[in-house]
Amino acid sequence: MEKHLYLFVIAAFILLTACSKSTAPDPIKLTCNINTFDAPISCINQSPTDPDKLYIGQEDGCFIEKVVNNYHTYSINSNRRIYDILEYTQDTLFIGTRDAGLKLFTKTSEQTQSYYIKDKNLNYSVYSLARDDANQILYVGTSNGLYQLKLQDKNSCHELLPVRIGKGDKNCSINKVLIKDKKLYIASDLGLFIVQHPEQDFKRPVIDSLTTNISIYNDTVYALLENAIIKVAPNKEKTLMRKGKYYLYAQGPNKAEWFITGNSILYIQDQQTLVYELPDGISITAKQLGALGNDFLYLACKEALLAFALRQHSADSENNVIAVSAKRTGDSIYFITDDLRLHLYKFIYNHPESKSKSLGPIEGLDVTGNDIIRFLETDKNTFFLATRKKLYKIKNNKAEIILQFSNSKGQNNITTLYYSPAEQRLYIGTRRYLGIVDDKAKRIVTPIPIVPNQAPKDTIDAYITGICENGDSIYVATLNKGLYGKPLKKEQAPFQQIRDLSDYESTYGLIANGKNIYLNTSLGIVNEANSKLLPIRHVKDIAGVLEKNPNEGFFILYYYGLSFQGPDSPEVPTPLFNDLAFSKSCIAVNGRKAVVGCKSGLFLFDGKAELTPISIAKEKYSYTIYLLISAITLIISIGIFFLLKRKKQTFQSPSEANLDEKRIILDDPTDNLDEIEKDIQAIDKQAKLFFDTLGIKKTEAEEDMRRELKQICLDFADKHPELGKLSFMKRRGKERYFITILLFIEDIDANIISRVLDVDQATVTRHKYNVRKEIEQLYPENEPDYNIIRLLYERVSTRKK
Repeated sequence: MEKHLYLFVIAAFILLTACSKSTAPDPIKLTCNINTFDAPISCINQSPTDPDKLYIGQEDGCFIEKVVNNYHTYSINSNRRIYDILEYTQDTLFIGTRDAGLKLFTKTSEQTQSYYIKDKNLNYSVYSLARDDANQILYVGTSNGLYQLKLQDKNSCHELLPVRIGKGDKNCSINKVLIKDKKLYIASDLGLFIVQHPEQDFKRPVIDSLTTNISIYNDTVYALLENAIIKVAPNKEKTLMRKGKYYLYAQGPNKAEWFITGNSILYIQDQQTLVYELPDGISITAKQLGALGNDFLYLACKEALLAFALRQHSADSENNVIAVSAKRTGDSIYFITDDLRLHLYKFIYNHPESKSKSLGPIEGLDVTGNDIIRFLETDKNTFFLATRKKLYKIKNNKAEIILQFSNSKGQNNITTLYYSPAEQRLYIGTRRYLGIVDDKAKRIVTPIPIVPNQAPKDTIDAYITGICENGDSIYVATLNKGLYGKPLKKEQAPFQQIRDLSDYESTYGLIANGKNIYLNTSLGIVNEANSKLLPIRHVKDIAGVLEKNPNEGFFILYYYGLSFQGPDSPEVPTPLFNDLAFSKSCIAVNGRKAVVGCKSGLFLFDGKAELTPISIAKEKYSYTIYLLISAITLIISIGIFFLLKRKKQTFQSPSEANLDEKRIILDDPTDNLDEIEKDIQAIDKQAKLFFDTLGIKKTEAEEDMRRELKQICLDFADKHPELGKLSFMKRRGKERYFITILLFIEDIDANIISRVLDVDQATVTRHKYNVRKEIEQLYPENEPDYNIIRLLYERVSTRKK
């Protein structure tokens, strides 16, 4: 009786605690990409001609030219800190240094030319640079005041000329200079100057307090003082915007605001604040510590370059969209978030809504976003969801696995899924065959013959990459065996080869658009009717209207970003929103508009340049009744407990009363095996997916997937710091670091590790031996003190890799 009462009390307490916690929202954070370099970063500057090009100055006198994901390091032959970089031409840069003055650097020859100031020679620091194209003047903000260089004399005259500001104190620090709309903006120790009429404006500061930085948006100046941000309107009216010490202020799309402090970042949009903590702090010695690009805000944090997507949502699972169903005849589309809840969105073309509706959790579903192939609606409240190894049927928010392939090496995978409205059939494409799904039949999948032009029937290793229907036919694309088709509603008819696509190397998908079939190939997007090629490589997917598909155009999903291609347009579109990675299973098309999902949420794309967030509704629960019941239960339980205790003391003998209770105390494990295995499965899925997509030639897409795999490995190592006891895990990001983590995968071999990491296979084999030997030296009695090290030893000792 008393034992049951204990359980009753504990259950009531847990319920009360859970309800109280559930009323408080989970903390939400910003998401970012991180690149780490060998030396601390001291400045970040963007090219004025190429938005994808960054210059990253370092404290050791080197700087890095970053173009998308390509890096090139230069040295100015000095160990002086670089404070600012300004691109003068494609080959020459002005570089401001600490205690070594202004340099003109030529990239091809890696030669420098220095500029001195009177009485200081080169013993001065350059904090900021600004170029006045109209007057051909370079303004140089230094530790000794403001100077200028006439650009037409840059090769003949190496002396900078002083520019007097305020009371003419040359020794004041100039922290930032900017030129916009023929106005010169100066942030200095003397205050903020806005110079349009030099004779007057150089003498009178708009703000006469120390100004550390400035930002300009829509002719409004945001001046960062020592303990506040002041907003200066075009008429020079000043307003206190925010109190506190800030190092950078920036504005992104949709009126989003960024506030950078010494140890955190605040992102504010629509009265919602997201926070990103910086435990190591920003590079406070840097003068130009951040840059705002078209898609990212870049920030210097010691040796790390942080890139924050400009379109941010909460980073919790409720906003991570992992699957979106295609739009069918009605206006409804459905999507799934990472917390495995189903949502409804009304996709009305002329009057799109900005919110969605939650339909509750999906029971029995166990998936991750990067493993989903397709999510389809086939009937009311009935859906099918395909991952690489499983096919789920979801009905009334309950999921069941109706088809499953083995995880063993060399087994079959699901590659695509398609529902034919005309035939009312569900087609499934796999690596080995094309089939029809019937979950009510004894045989779930019935393979369909595929007939090449000059070969017998072939249903083996077809590698189906796409299925669509157009007019009175249905079409199937294969990776390397061409395009096939058959008439609709002829169930027994095989798919006949229509075209050999070997001239385009590999084919990754197809869509119907109007009367045309478009193919996504290695060489670009091909119009099957006239063989016109749109030379866009490394496309993740193409998407069009599923039913009643007029020739409206189609959408292109890249590994980062998307674009819309109008009908019969010969121009190659420019990818938009390169900060967002949209999954091929997360798009629904309605004419020239699309709803797309990603880790940052759900968005409506207007087919032009506007990406509008769609709010994801969270289920509203009333916890009052639960709180009331839990509180009453807890009070009653405590009352009964004391009555029983008192009654027991009446009948308890003295000898029994003096007996000590025997308690068993279990130590909490430092690392949980189930959690470790779950994390390893995530690495396993990414590594196998990457290996399956590898071709003979290297591509940019391959490098993107390799970086994504390495990031998952880094996250795994960060989550399990116990691995730091091993010597080869102390050199973060090196070859052996990643090899070690992939050795955790139970059924992986050296060839797979070699291919996905692009390392020599002998290196993998040799390192596996070294891992085992080091663990044996650390633990001569074969008793590792951490589960994760014990598991690693088992994997490298008992499995052949």
